[in-house]
Amino acid sequence: MSGTEIGILVLGGLVVLGVIAYNKWQERQHRQNMENAFRSPRRRDDVLLSRREVDFSVSLPDIAPKTEPTLQNDAEMAGEAGEALPEAVTASSIGLAALPEDDLISPMIDLIAELHGESPVNLAALRRDYAKALLPFGRRLNWAGLNEADATWEFLPGSAPEGGESYKRLRVGLQLVDREGVAKAEVVSGFLEFFPWLAEELGMTCLLPEAELSEWMEQAEQLDVFCAGLDIVLCLSLVPEGGRNFSGTQIRALAEAENMTLEDGIYILRDEHGVPLFRFWNTDEAHPFRVDEMKRLKSSDLTFHFDVPCVPRGQHVYLQMLAVIRRFAKVMGGVLIDDQGNPLSDETLEQIRQDYVIRPQGHMMSEGLPAGSFLARRLFS
Repeated sequence: MSGTEIGILVLGGLVVLGVIAYNKWQERQHRQNMENAFRSPRRRDDVLLSRREVDFSVSLPDIAPKTEPTLQNDAEMAGEAGEALPEAVTASSIGLAALPEDDLISPMIDLIAELHGESPVNLAALRRDYAKALLPFGRRLNWAGLNEADATWEFLPGSAPEGGESYKRLRVGLQLVDREGVAKAEVVSGFLEFFPWLAEELGMTCLLPEAELSEWMEQAEQLDVFCAGLDIVLCLSLVPEGGRNFSGTQIRALAEAENMTLEDGIYILRDEHGVPLFRFWNTDEAHPFRVDEMKRLKSSDLTFHFDVPCVPRGQHVYLQMLAVIRRFAKVMGGVLIDDQGNPLSDETLEQIRQDYVIRPQGHMMSEGLPAGSFLARRLFS
């Protein structure tokens, strides 16, 4: 073989390697763009589904190469879902039925003590008289009293300053896991010791599950790992085209047209049961939305927020949110981007819906913890 032929072969090999390397680079860029499209409060670093302390991750699926981004109309985006999107998002337009709220305090997420006696105990007075002793349990402690008139349990969160009638039967639940992590062992141990003592003080009987502290801590750790894999919050950015700013007056008019309410500087859409579906705010935290300042406000970035485990029927609400973003973009001249400033394509947005809304919410349903349910919102609070 001549030197020329060898040179051609080497050159051909280099070209092939170059093509492979370029394709890998494109795939990595696309993967990064998709990862940056959303973040979770549970994850403060740049890893898509990493844990606070636990080494836990979920791999992104392989997806098709990114195509040129366009903003489809609502009918096209409904796509395979076969859904027609309404002109404006309202609680009734989403059509969410009330979710069952039977287990206000549940052994799925709570360590439960049940107190019962012959004479009714005033819950408000109990919480006030023993406030110092209850302080270590904080907002993880929730109460429910049995209303004997209609045989229903009345829920009172630990964060409620006052409230509660007189009951002969009480349930006290220590929430084992929330977005801050697992309850500390000393808090769980204190619960197991305090409520039998309290019941004796009140002349009541205390029933506790038969389990050791180590068993409760193991259950809490397992629940925390389960939650970590499902704790997904989507944050999508809408920015103006051409270096302009969004007008506060237009932002307010569009938000109100979508039946969103302004709460603490953030526009929120709630369903007919008061459950938040999605929200948006001015990404510049130094200038939150204020009613008396909207005429003067200029925004260069709006953040749309979608809390996956806390939203009922998430795949439909996600499409509704995208429809709202498109209407904002059309009226004000904006483009939806990822954290790197790259436009998000329709394929990427649909991939996010499939992999990070439909799949995790389906997993929650299969485990008896529907997304958006009362227990789910407690667990991911």
